[in-house]
Amino acid sequence: MAEGGCTWLVFTGSLAAGDALELERQLGDHRLAQAHAWLWDMTGLIDLDLICAHALLRAIRRAAPGPVRIRGARRTVVRTLRRAGMGAADAIHDDRPLRTVDQ
Repeated sequence: MAEGGCTWLVFTGSLAAGDALELERQLGDHRLAQAHAWLWDMTGLIDLDLICAHALLRAIRRAAPGPVRIRGARRTVVRTLRRAGMGAADAIHDDRPLRTVDQ
C-alpha cells in the first residue's frame, strides 16, 4: 500500500464472536492508518454476528483515517451492520456502487 492510498480489505467466510478480538487487533494495525480511505469488500462474507459488527464499528471509530466504503455485502450482513449502528446514516448498501460509512 502506498502512503495515502486506499486500503482494500477482503472479508470472506463467517465472522463470529470468537473472531472479534483478532479482528480489532488486525484493523488497529498502524499501517492501515496510512491510507486515506478503507475499502471493505464483503462479497465473500457469508455471516457476520453482532459482536463482530460492533468490533468493526469500534475499529472504524478508533483507527479509520477517512471514509470506509463497503462493497458487495449480503442482506444479512448489511442488516447486522445496521443493527450495530453503522447504517444509521443510510450509508451501507449491498449494491455494487461504493458508499461511504460515516465515522
